[in-house]
Amino acid sequence: MGNISTIGERLRAERERLGFSQEAMAAIADVTRKTFGGYESDTRSPDALALAAWARAGLDLLFVVTGSRDYSPPPPLSRDELELVDLYRAAPLAVRAAAAAALASGKPPKGRGISVDFGQASIGQVIKTEGDFHQSGGVHVGGKKPKKG
Repeated sequence: MGNISTIGERLRAERERLGFSQEAMAAIADVTRKTFGGYESDTRSPDALALAAWARAGLDLLFVVTGSRDYSPPPPLSRDELELVDLYRAAPLAVRAAAAAALASGKPPKGRGISVDFGQASIGQVIKTEGDFHQSGGVHVGGKKPKKG
């Protein structure tokens, strides 16, 4: 098939794979043949309703839209990841926002410490943020702050 780089080219390839004429594809999407021709020539873009109608007729929608036929599912979540998702869902909005920001930046949140309440359990954290967290910082999980030495 070669390099098929535009939506119109991929739409044509899928139409041919399915054995449909332009008229048939137009009818499926309830558009004119001229409109469908515009889709294949990349002078127009099909809307979501047309794409959904063609998908019901067997069109590989992922391929038409992205150019990829890779349907491999992501790997399953580990036990740690599942626990993190559960904790995140149970957390108040402010804690969710702080966690997302910390993960996105790759650094712990700045500040002296935070106390997070996840339902029945309470997790108290003291986070030292001077310098590189991985070299000089640490996390204490427990009810009391560690003594300064």
